[in-house]
Amino acid sequence: MKTDGSDRSAGNGSGNGSGEKPKTLREQLLLRVKEFEEALPDKIGVDRMMRIAMTAMQKTPHLIDCIPSSFFGALMTAMQMGLEPNTPLGHCFLIPRYNEKKNIYICNFEMGYQGLLELAYRTGLYRYIQAEVVYQGDDFDFSYGTNRHLDHNPRWKSETPIFVYAIYELQNGGTNFAVWSWEAIVAHAKQFSESFNSKYSPWQSNQTSKEEMGKKTVLKALLKYGPKSVEVAHDIIRATSVDGNTVNIKRGEDTAGESAVHFEVEYPAIEAPDETNRVPRQRSPVAEKDAAKEKEGEPAPATKAAPKTTGSNGAVLFPQDEDEALEKQYRRSQGGPNFGD
Repeated sequence: MKTDGSDRSAGNGSGNGSGEKPKTLREQLLLRVKEFEEALPDKIGVDRMMRIAMTAMQKTPHLIDCIPSSFFGALMTAMQMGLEPNTPLGHCFLIPRYNEKKNIYICNFEMGYQGLLELAYRTGLYRYIQAEVVYQGDDFDFSYGTNRHLDHNPRWKSETPIFVYAIYELQNGGTNFAVWSWEAIVAHAKQFSESFNSKYSPWQSNQTSKEEMGKKTVLKALLKYGPKSVEVAHDIIRATSVDGNTVNIKRGEDTAGESAVHFEVEYPAIEAPDETNRVPRQRSPVAEKDAAKEKEGEPAPATKAAPKTTGSNGAVLFPQDEDEALEKQYRRSQGGPNFGD
């Protein structure tokens, strides 16, 4: 595998068809200046973007081996959201991922925790937003439902993460939070992030980077249902949809026939869940009785109106029959609501 990028050419081709040596990724970057000027938002200058891209290739050598369409797709995705990739800010990352089947490197876009915070604060709707790691030995308690609460008192007894939670408070006083176990976070990253196993991925770096990615995962899940301003809603939705995947950039035409840049996201295949140890859902006693009758050739009983009686105050009363009593007993045993008890 060459490391100077000379085996990668624009549009995944092999030169201009005249035997000319394919251009390196750095050379292609310089040739795309005009294209970047058209696609970048005003807040990101093309000169600064070029410096950031060059620095990223120096710090992460295998980026120059990536398929150009994937590298420029990830780079432009970051820049159009006003985020700087592969910098100490931790906004987002361009991660080279080796594809063994195709024997090529592909560049993936990976959102960072700090980048997601940046997009959220740009809305102007959040007074406070943060994610925290709960370590083994901390005092931690939370509850969903109508009496929602979250309490966390760090004890610093260990460095083993067991939960991560994200919480926000809006300018209007509204709050919300989400809690994930550390095992669920890692399982989610393995399933949905193509770059999880890359040696350049933050998931394969130090513990601090792993925890930052865990915070991002939970915060991303929380922000899916959080308020978004019209101005940056597109950026947040785009960030959560392309995170951890390959984004290819292609030149095409828009609806008016004008030349335009298009992005195509490659999502990983999702395996079907393992049903081996799944416990079948139990039927209620009434459903079991009806199924037995149907098996014997008898039709299931139609719903009958219960006999009515009148109470001392003139109200109509409907006494419970045997089936209703069985249903109530079944719901109670399953932990479900029993209205009318």
